[in-house]
Amino acid sequence: MPYLVCMDSNKHAEARTMQEQLLNERQVAELLGLQVRTLQGWRFRRRGPGFIRISGKCVRYSPATIQAWIDAHAKTTAPVNGHV
Repeated sequence: MPYLVCMDSNKHAEARTMQEQLLNERQVAELLGLQVRTLQGWRFRRRGPGFIRISGKCVRYSPATIQAWIDAHAKTTAPVNGHV
């Protein structure tokens, strides 16, 4: 069932826009090159990127949170004592 937006209310449009920006676990798994089960295991062990539990099994991720998690876990190859 499609989500209907009332023309006289910006709250509904804002809610729809925010919801469209959130990613589901399948999308995040694909983005990170992981299996969905890996994300599920990370959540159970309180690891991995932060998530939003909408209800029971309904989990969403903010793109900004995913990007921050990627940035925080990025490893760079830096010269050690000036040697490459």
